[in-house]
Amino acid sequence: MPDLMIEPPAACQRVAASYQRNATKWAVQLAYSPNCQVDPAPPVVGLGVPTEATALSQTEQIARWVRVWDRLDEPALQWERRAWSNMGSQLVPARLVATSPSEAARLAGRTRHWTKLQSRIAELRRLLPSTDDLPAALRRHARGLVELAAPDFQRLTNVLTWLADHPTSGLLVRQLPIRGVDTKWIERHRSLVNDLHTAATGRADLGLAKAPVRLRLRLLDPAMAPALPRDVEAPVAQLSALDLRPKRILVLENLQSLLSLPATPGTVALSGGGYGVAALDNIQWLHTTPITYWGDLDTHGFAILNRLRSHLPDACSTLMDLDTFEAHRDLAVPEPSPVEANLPLLTADEHIAYQAIVKAGLRLEQERLPWSTVIQALQLA
Repeated sequence: MPDLMIEPPAACQRVAASYQRNATKWAVQLAYSPNCQVDPAPPVVGLGVPTEATALSQTEQIARWVRVWDRLDEPALQWERRAWSNMGSQLVPARLVATSPSEAARLAGRTRHWTKLQSRIAELRRLLPSTDDLPAALRRHARGLVELAAPDFQRLTNVLTWLADHPTSGLLVRQLPIRGVDTKWIERHRSLVNDLHTAATGRADLGLAKAPVRLRLRLLDPAMAPALPRDVEAPVAQLSALDLRPKRILVLENLQSLLSLPATPGTVALSGGGYGVAALDNIQWLHTTPITYWGDLDTHGFAILNRLRSHLPDACSTLMDLDTFEAHRDLAVPEPSPVEANLPLLTADEHIAYQAIVKAGLRLEQERLPWSTVIQALQLA
């Protein structure tokens, strides 16, 4: 068959490519103006009508091509009559024309997708306050909106309308009086909820109260505060209010290591909560005491150390150097999801260790180190 002539599967593929590019734009435009002419227009696929010369030289192939299109009885197909001097008047398939987004969806085999996409965007457009930012947010999240199961889409609309109606509720997320919605649902869909809410209302937060950040603290020297328990978990503000004057602070990345530390004079140990170490900045007595940080020997451990130093710049590290990594390399495992980041607050030695870990693709968790090595390095013996 001549190269220029397009058969039905290829023509539908071209329509499908156009639909994939433009369906979201069409759905948002129609949500705002149901009778508008969408831009870009639905696709028109030319079928490559042969010339008379080609028709004369390849009569059988062209006759088969015409029969293939004729048997489809396709309403979007447009035929044209050609007046050829040697063959007389011939009716040939000329183009496949999608007259609307729904027609493009049908030709692309995406009718169910279009129906769901259009109805869900139209529903959100109807329910949410109209702002200049909302159309772009609907386009950004169109794929996620279509992928939501029907009960989850109903939950989404319930959440967004409740938040819009109660802009400063001051409730904790678990207190929201919305049927079928719990904390886990909100967290799973937080990006979608936040972005659509902000676009529709102009408010950057959900108007909810935030649960206070809690940290775990261990008094390795009970004599510093005899009236306090040795092991305390409390909001940061309450920890900051404690009348403590330690000589040294240990900040550990992992809770199990914190719980294993022995009694040590003049020392307080804290779990930094991973990337939550920024909260330590709000504990006032940390700013007047030497701080030692011990994290995992992996890319995340160094990223957390870099974040800690952005708030407590004098913090030093221990067991986060190349010698420690090489001496215990046999205990390391592949790092499944390393972070790639610029970490300008690392020291030269820390940066060397960080680069070695990146190159090796390994992580050495702090709990894997021999405890005698830890005790000596932390000077707890």
